[in-house]
Amino acid sequence: MLKPSPLRFLICGLGSIGERHYGLLQNLLAEPPIIYRSRGLAPRTLPDLRHKPLRIFTDLDVALAEKPDAVLICNPTSLHMTVALRAAQAGCHLLIEKPLSHTLEDIDQLMEVVEKKKLVAMVAYMLRFHPLIIKMKSILDKKILGEVVHYQSRWSDFMPDWHPWEDYKTSYAARKELGGGVSLTLSHDLDLAYWLMPELQLVKSVEHAGSLPIDVDQKSEFYFSSPDGATALVQLDYLGQPPCRQINIECENGHLFFDYHHTLLKISPKSQPEEIITAPDFQRNDLYRDELIYFINAIENTLPVQPNLRDGRKVLTWAVQPRELL
Repeated sequence: MLKPSPLRFLICGLGSIGERHYGLLQNLLAEPPIIYRSRGLAPRTLPDLRHKPLRIFTDLDVALAEKPDAVLICNPTSLHMTVALRAAQAGCHLLIEKPLSHTLEDIDQLMEVVEKKKLVAMVAYMLRFHPLIIKMKSILDKKILGEVVHYQSRWSDFMPDWHPWEDYKTSYAARKELGGGVSLTLSHDLDLAYWLMPELQLVKSVEHAGSLPIDVDQKSEFYFSSPDGATALVQLDYLGQPPCRQINIECENGHLFFDYHHTLLKISPKSQPEEIITAPDFQRNDLYRDELIYFINAIENTLPVQPNLRDGRKVLTWAVQPRELL
């Protein structure tokens, strides 16, 4: 975008992701977003802003009466559908933080409203905007290394280290009633498996016991197959010390390896030199910024988006599948 967008935004929820979006939107919009926050608490990291003072509403109807063009759903997962439906019924475009919800309830109704009102509705799986994952997607789509034989991803991250300013046991990711649990909270990797290999079918999912004193799944595995014989495994856990985020893809004619923390992609064709691609200037905020730019552009130019609600529903179906307990 060459100049700030005139679109008006409402951010629902002002936790860490809501504050991140607010900071980025300052440079993307002509006017700062308004905020709906049911508890009316002061923001944690936004005391100094270039624009006007924060406008925080504690009543969603009053916030929607301001007639925002788009709403960012950044509140706890269990509240996504309640707010998204009201915003869509008010004619607002939607960017819904992952996962789409904690159950499949009300999603079909939201899809009907979005379609009827011709709204842009997107699920915020921002890793689709990572330059090295985009490169990996291109290699797979063009079958440069042939067909995929086996796909494996692992995301292991120690949950108590995520937000040092709060007791992790009180966060939404640790509480079942708020839609927490590793399968939902770290469902980015389920979305990437779906995006990179759209034909995958879930065979089974397994939950292992965890060591953290919380009542949600802490370590889960998802096993897939595809009609052409490929297999896949997605491993997620809250326990990794040090953290690990990697994707390994075995193909007929070579191998792909992606490491998020080292920002590198190894392309290893059979009988050819290995190529290592890095992104030295990559910053995590780039993912969220590019995602917002993409969303704004889709609204302004009436373009389709990915991942859309159907994509988000597919991934959610995997995440809420009953798991074998081991």
